[in-house]
Amino acid sequence: MRAILRVAVLLNALSTLAGCDSPPSFPRSSPTVVFRTDTTATAYFDTPRNWGDTVWLEYLTDILRAMHEPPLRHATIDSETTVLRFLWSRAFHPSVAVQVTRAPAGCRVVTTVRENDGWTIPTLDSGASRLVRGRMLRHDTVTVDRSTCDDLAARLAGLGLTSTGPYITSRGCDGADWTFERLDARGHALLVRWSPDSADAPAIWNAGMAFLSAANARPTSPREMY
Repeated sequence: MRAILRVAVLLNALSTLAGCDSPPSFPRSSPTVVFRTDTTATAYFDTPRNWGDTVWLEYLTDILRAMHEPPLRHATIDSETTVLRFLWSRAFHPSVAVQVTRAPAGCRVVTTVRENDGWTIPTLDSGASRLVRGRMLRHDTVTVDRSTCDDLAARLAGLGLTSTGPYITSRGCDGADWTFERLDARGHALLVRWSPDSADAPAIWNAGMAFLSAANARPTSPREMY
């Protein structure tokens, strides 16, 4: 799948240079969080140490941009606010982003669901495949009970996302990327895992399911996991 991701990154870059895709409009900043206007890959994620992770993070960045999700890294945030985000990027089903803002005024959940870009299958009539841009399927904001945000923050703390020093792990099966982020006044932390399951990585699995539950976006069958 990594080879496929590299091709997808290259195709997205070429289409951007050709002016085929208009820049996304990102959510506006709030009084407690000010997002950067820079939308390069390094605005979203720290510079990785090897080329493979660079391609991987550029792929995830393309998905976040397409979903109109702002970069959390280097955003300005007050000392009483925490932003959490879970990106569920699946190979065969739409991507889901759940952004949670925990502030003194309350707890807000923003959910975005978007079809992935893909290629049509060549036919005898057309003779060639073509790139099909994914559609935005869902984008909504709801206010939830403070205990929901506290639970999600505690789950990420259990994964080690409590301070600065982003890190990446790619262990797991192929098929989907589970990306967790935490932003507070101390900085930005990151965890990426390929297709965890409830047996080999229960803490990561349960954290992802908790985010999807808060967004009312849990999968309805095992086939929807990838």
